[in-house]
Amino acid sequence: MTDARWSEPAPTRRRWSWTDPALRSAVIQIALGIALIWLAWSFFANAQANLARQGIASGFGFLDNSAGFGITQTLIPYSESMSYGRAFLVGLLNTLLVAFLGIILATILGFLVGVARLSENVVIKALASAYVEVTRNLPPLFQILFWYLAVLAAMPNPRQSWGFGLQPLFNFLADSFAGIGLAPVSSMFRALAGDVAGPSVFVNNRGLVVPRPVFESGFVWVVVAFFVAIVALMLIARWAKARQFATGQQFPVFWTGFGLIVGLPIVTCFALGVPVTLETPHLQGFNFVGGIRVIPEFVSLLLALSIYTAGFIAEIVRAGILAVSKG
Repeated sequence: MTDARWSEPAPTRRRWSWTDPALRSAVIQIALGIALIWLAWSFFANAQANLARQGIASGFGFLDNSAGFGITQTLIPYSESMSYGRAFLVGLLNTLLVAFLGIILATILGFLVGVARLSENVVIKALASAYVEVTRNLPPLFQILFWYLAVLAAMPNPRQSWGFGLQPLFNFLADSFAGIGLAPVSSMFRALAGDVAGPSVFVNNRGLVVPRPVFESGFVWVVVAFFVAIVALMLIARWAKARQFATGQQFPVFWTGFGLIVGLPIVTCFALGVPVTLETPHLQGFNFVGGIRVIPEFVSLLLALSIYTAGFIAEIVRAGILAVSKG
């Protein structure tokens, strides 16, 4: 028999009362939510009715109409006869491209400036400090206009373009990789150096003109190899984590992943005979043909955002290094 003294008390039924703070709070929040939804719907219905009364179309149907304007810098095919939706997609892709390139440039520049601020060389430290103080206190819009109006607009016309060659850079990379025993990578840069003999990068008041990579049909397998390497890295990372929990031994996941992501596409590329070449731009008439032309607006936006953001990254790098104990 169960001792009644040790039996659990029967649960009491909770009685809801307006004096209960939990109930009062829930009711007020529900009522407020309903009121906000009703208010928003009233505004929307009123706006729809007024627009319809004046014969003004509303909604997103206009995205299917012909845009009627051109866009110079595009990553996908676009013409004036295409829709507003296509124009919006082109602008979105351009924004993502600026963000992607800006993150890379700002990270590299910010890291270098942040380390330079800790230099024992007085001149380097002063220059890095001046860079941070100036760029962080100048509005981004001012920097965009500066690069566009004061720098890029003052560049020479296409016939007097400033030309730079990429062949010395590719030869240097080929020699560097050959020196560490990576002959396949060295051969790839040797092949690219042969495609860009002479000046291949040009700067003028119409923008920046660079060589355009031409991918052959077999290059799709290089892309497939890259994604296969990513999947393999994820599986290896999961296996390494389980192995460390079981045995306490660490596996070099970083270097293994680096070797997979870089090495597997390169091996695939050479197995297919390097299915990529570079199309070098050349002057024809009053402008350049071939290659990729980056308009001044894109260059000024990229430079301004990268330089501005690099000042904040530099301070983060400097503070992070100083926060580590010297031991």
